Amino acid sequence: MYATDLPAQSKEKLRSATQALKGEMPFKMVAASFGVSVGAIHRQYKRDYVHSIAPTVSSTPPRKPLELALEDIASGYSVRKAASKYGIPRSTLERYWTNPNRKKFEAKMKFS
Repeated sequence: MYATDLPAQSKEKLRSATQALKGEMPFKMVAASFGVSVGAIHRQYKRDYVHSIAPTVSSTPPRKPLELALEDIASGYSVRKAASKYGIPRSTLERYWTNPNRKKFEAKMKFS
């Protein structure tokens, strides 16, 4: 049974239960006190709060660690130091750095 199939009184119970979750009560305690199943509360909570939160949009997209590491290598860092600094495997950095199509890759990264 879904929340849309429930009578109005049960829907109100479910809404009240999800409001109680905002007060940091555990799901099981809320379910016991409102007489609603944990699964129903969890589904309603996800519908109301988790999926409704819009991601924040920044004016500039975050730079990828691979792009930053390649720029560091171009400015004089060793591949090994750049790999440890950004947590990228050394072999991956070497592959991208020595790739003859690197210019295409860098151009694609900047516009994606």
